[in-house]
Amino acid sequence: MITKEMINVMEAFERGEEVQWVNAKEFNEDDKTPWRDTKIPAWDWDMNMYRIKPTGRPKLEPKFKVGDKIINKDYCEGEAITTHFIREINETIGDMYYFYGNGRAFIDQTDRYCININDCLWYFEYCDTAGVWRISTTRHKIEQFFGKSSTPIYELGARLPKE
Repeated sequence: MITKEMINVMEAFERGEEVQWVNAKEFNEDDKTPWRDTKIPAWDWDMNMYRIKPTGRPKLEPKFKVGDKIINKDYCEGEAITTHFIREINETIGDMYYFYGNGRAFIDQTDRYCININDCLWYFEYCDTAGVWRISTTRHKIEQFFGKSSTPIYELGARLPKE
């Protein structure tokens, strides 16, 4: 960046405009490296790149929140799956979801192609009143079949509810 651009970024921050930064070594325009909002102006022009946050498109409100467990809708066709297909959201930064296990995905794509596991239909293992462990014969949402002794059987697959 030239000095004039640096001054423009710092003045924008002083005016209250949103300024973003990205590590210069990690930045790759083709990779769509996520820009982070600047909270504290620790201007390190050698290590980071800065910009005034673009206003072209409105900020997306994430569909999912931290702690939600999600799955791609394509896996919800009743076929056997493993718990590796279920991802738990660790944090949201900029326009990215970050998952436990170092994964990340764009918010707009994730919101379009994924669903909260609580909204899927699952078979359950449960303990009946006689103390016998049974498997449900129909699929239910987790909230409909929630109990101390009930557990979704993820390995039997999930289905999307009919809207």
